[in-house]
Amino acid sequence: MQAIAGFNIRSSSQHGVSVIITSYNRPYTLSLLLQDLSEQLYDYPIEVLVCDDGSDEPDVSQITRSCRQYGAKLLRQGHAGFRAAACRNMGLFTASYPLVLFLDDDLRIAPDFVRLHAEQHKIPYRVLIGPRIDYDLCYFGRSINLIQSICVDARDPREKKYGIRFGHPRQWKHNPWKLFYTCNGSMSRELAVEVGGFDESFVGYGLEDNEFAYRVWRKDAKFIIDGRPVAYQVVTSDPSDPYLRASIRQDEPSHTFESYLQNAIRFKAKYPEDPSVSLVLDQTLEPISVWRRTTEGRFKGYRVDLTAGYSVTKNKGQ
Repeated sequence: MQAIAGFNIRSSSQHGVSVIITSYNRPYTLSLLLQDLSEQLYDYPIEVLVCDDGSDEPDVSQITRSCRQYGAKLLRQGHAGFRAAACRNMGLFTASYPLVLFLDDDLRIAPDFVRLHAEQHKIPYRVLIGPRIDYDLCYFGRSINLIQSICVDARDPREKKYGIRFGHPRQWKHNPWKLFYTCNGSMSRELAVEVGGFDESFVGYGLEDNEFAYRVWRKDAKFIIDGRPVAYQVVTSDPSDPYLRASIRQDEPSHTFESYLQNAIRFKAKYPEDPSVSLVLDQTLEPISVWRRTTEGRFKGYRVDLTAGYSVTKNKGQ
């Protein structure tokens, strides 16, 4: 099996994979991911679709150059806030191949990554969820082999959050949609299109991927968690994830938490007949209590009242 030089685009292949990457103002991390994708050990064609959420100059020029260098197709929408759902739909409804693989633009992957995803789809109507492992910014730009070696004992945050364990491939049956993140997940394009793609009313950070996976789950798809295709995510000092951001910053979490909360309210209202949605969202939001500095007047965290429609109290320092 040989690494492909560039991306082999042949629309007739039934084993081809369309990789959909959502991107915004991250030309350098994206370039490394595109390089990793160009070195995949996979016998069938890979199509890479970079879905840009309105990046600014000069970043968009660098993104365009990287896409040309590695043979990726660049799709763009104007910037009107964080619109990941609309971005992913651009890729989904443009994809040429029967398998779609969702990634973020700040990841590194090993040469067998795409193959490991594709192997699990020999059985139809499956959704594959792989782990996301965080690595320190000081290793940015280093080889994927080094990143793998320093992360050998690291764990995906969902393991602690939901009490799961990534390992050998196995089906997860209990509300598996809560585990689906678009940083590392794949399914048939037919299945994704059948449920209508991502709900574009989810704007800002968070939960648009879980809500999409919820609709896929209701189509009786089988969700497989597999610890082998690992996506390594670089951790910067200003991450979008409100949980991660709050754990490393000394100031008030950004607007991403507010949008996450609004999307939780939207999600819950969309499926009032299903108590499992409320239970999962309550479980997700309950730990959000960010305690940082204790200096007089400093922001200390959020308290989310789960009994009052997810109302929020901002707690100040003592």
